[in-house]
Amino acid sequence: MSNEKPIVVISGATSGIGYETARLLAHHQLHLVLACRNLAQAEAVRTTLIAASGNEQIDTIHLDLASLAAIHACAAELAARYPRIDTLINNAGTFRLNREESTDGFELTFATNYLGPFLLTRLLLPLLHAAPTARIVNVGSDAHKYARLDLNNLQLERGYAGFKAYARSKLAQVYATQELAAQLDPARITVNVVHPGHVDTNIWNLWPEGNRIYPLMTNLMRHFMLTAAEAAHSVRHLATAPELRGLSGAYFDRTKHATAARHAHNPALQRHLWHATIHLSERWTPSTGSAPSPQPQGTTLPHHNHSELPTITAAAPASTKQNAPATIPHPHQPPSSAPSTPIADLTTLLSTLNPHLHPGVYVFTSVPEGTIVAPAPIIASIHEAEGQSLVITEAAAHEAKLPILARCAWITLTVTSDLHAVGLTAAIATALRNDGLSCNIIAGAYHDHLFIPIDHAEQAMKTLAALQRTRSADALHSGAG
Repeated sequence: MSNEKPIVVISGATSGIGYETARLLAHHQLHLVLACRNLAQAEAVRTTLIAASGNEQIDTIHLDLASLAAIHACAAELAARYPRIDTLINNAGTFRLNREESTDGFELTFATNYLGPFLLTRLLLPLLHAAPTARIVNVGSDAHKYARLDLNNLQLERGYAGFKAYARSKLAQVYATQELAAQLDPARITVNVVHPGHVDTNIWNLWPEGNRIYPLMTNLMRHFMLTAAEAAHSVRHLATAPELRGLSGAYFDRTKHATAARHAHNPALQRHLWHATIHLSERWTPSTGSAPSPQPQGTTLPHHNHSELPTITAAAPASTKQNAPATIPHPHQPPSSAPSTPIADLTTLLSTLNPHLHPGVYVFTSVPEGTIVAPAPIIASIHEAEGQSLVITEAAAHEAKLPILARCAWITLTVTSDLHAVGLTAAIATALRNDGLSCNIIAGAYHDHLFIPIDHAEQAMKTLAALQRTRSADALHSGAG
């Protein structure tokens, strides 16, 4: 399909900021695609916009951001229709007073405001790469300033509140924007987030019948809010302003380049959230339409696919190339007097393996570089450019008031032979992965230390025992042959 006009896909264009943004963009020489949940309303908007602008290159497509199946279908149809996408505007959103779940079992605000746009963006990256230059505009909110993320409670199964869920979804959006920007070449694709102001839209029509006080307060607030038409100028600015070419990973307050909340600048947490989100979105299988488990069992620090090798690595999916784990000194690790050498006989090594599950709960946390933490409770300290990642006891984390990124169990694997444990990590990680388990590994000369989801611990011990039995049986069979 030949199309010389820039192709712009915008979600949630039937009302509010999305409609007003589409109305503004229709007057540009653009090919608009209105991605909406209600196709009948989208067609009515299309007719109105064509009549008002004279731009007949306005299409509609079905998109329900609360359904992973619908997102996959939308992305596939976009790929079939268009040779590229020049601009993607993730605008659609929701606010729910009470906790509801999507058809896939995700908390609805999280699904609509964050997980859905996250998945759609990833699926459309090939089309965005096909454009000479492309932009991704995420419509955010300064509500992110009032949120904190807990990777162990992303679905707010505990402590749900409407504003809390909304603010968390917008903080997650800021993290995802920054992480995606770090992965993309800004000369080709930029991704930014804009707070369009406090806007009077249908999102405020949420109070149940019979409630008089809150609707009255909302009506009073509306006198101080922007109209959707005023807010749309901010979104159009990010989508079209030539001076923003090459600027990526930025936060805008209306049309002004601003700074997101201080706690939104946490590269370690944003990477962990990114991979946890991939894990959630990939648990839906397009071929079968099977729904995911809404929360991965025991969120863990995932494999970091960055230019710098991470110090802690996780078992990657089967299709992912796994980097070699780094070696970190451990307080209980005997010093190595000789350099490590490759293992000639992995079977012999595994037969000497003694796994030991430590009681208690351990956590991953992240602190800025230079932060003083008492060394006694630290299991491992990993220095990165943006600060330190620590493995400590949960009690120590609470005492030091440190953020908990993930809870885990700790298994020490002691090699009782005098062979150095080079290569052992890969064998263990593969065995755990094949059993559907996750792990983060700190590899040493005589020890490997596994940090795994707390509810995977007992199964991981069984997997390790089975691995030893299998290797021993292989060795006996080989010897008999």
